[in-house]
Amino acid sequence: MKTQITSIALSLSLGLSAFGQEAEDVSQALDFSQIKQMFPSAQNEGQGKLGTQATIDIKNDLVFLDGKDADQLLQSWGNLPAVIDGLVMPEDGAWCITFEFSSVGYVKDDEQEDIDAEEILEQNREAQEEANKARVKQGFGSLTIVSWVVEPRYNAQTNNLEWGMLLKDDEGSETINHEIRLLGRRGVTSATLLCSPAQFKDLQPVMNATLDGFSYTDGNKYGEYKEGDKIAEYGLLGLMGAGGAFVLWKFWKPIGLGVLAVGAGVKKFFGGFFGGKSEGRIS
Repeated sequence: MKTQITSIALSLSLGLSAFGQEAEDVSQALDFSQIKQMFPSAQNEGQGKLGTQATIDIKNDLVFLDGKDADQLLQSWGNLPAVIDGLVMPEDGAWCITFEFSSVGYVKDDEQEDIDAEEILEQNREAQEEANKARVKQGFGSLTIVSWVVEPRYNAQTNNLEWGMLLKDDEGSETINHEIRLLGRRGVTSATLLCSPAQFKDLQPVMNATLDGFSYTDGNKYGEYKEGDKIAEYGLLGLMGAGGAFVLWKFWKPIGLGVLAVGAGVKKFFGGFFGGKSEGRIS
């Protein structure tokens, strides 16, 4: 039986939007020292700390920003303030992978056989319609969910839930939000790849290699669950905006309400800062 999504379930994902076509047209390549000048937390080696729950290996010439700097960058791209744990991106800022942990408790994975891609897509479209009302009130454009680019699937070996959607904004620019939920003992980390459709195919192996470097800290891994641990109020379907998705409002904090924005902001942000219009760290 279909369970309708309510408007408060909009925050079920990072809701990242509008990585438009101009994201590939960055005015100049930056070097790490310039990024470090803007974002003191920037790292291009070692391990990045994702809050207190997890770490990410910094490799493949990527740059890591902690939660505070990541939020500042995303706001510069036209998104509402939010609390996230960090992101990785190339030096030109042409795409990024964001990370956010939610302490919802241990999510049981016994709904693997109940995943219905068509129903989940329709429910997410309904939720996005509600999200658009809030986005418009905040001065943002609306977004439309076009189709799956990766149908929902769960990997029982890695305890990762994955799906990807193609979205379009009011001006016709398209973006892809590739979502992966990394299940842990005490909650779930959302990893979201923001990129243009043209970039998506080439970035799949990069996404996979990056997540190979993700790890929950000792005591926080999914397999370390112990009797008596907090159990989440929903399962795999709830993580995707299906089933009991209405409970998500209690746990997931929205970024941009529905789906985030990047797009032309990449060129404007980096080009403007290093074109002499700003000095020092953005505020």
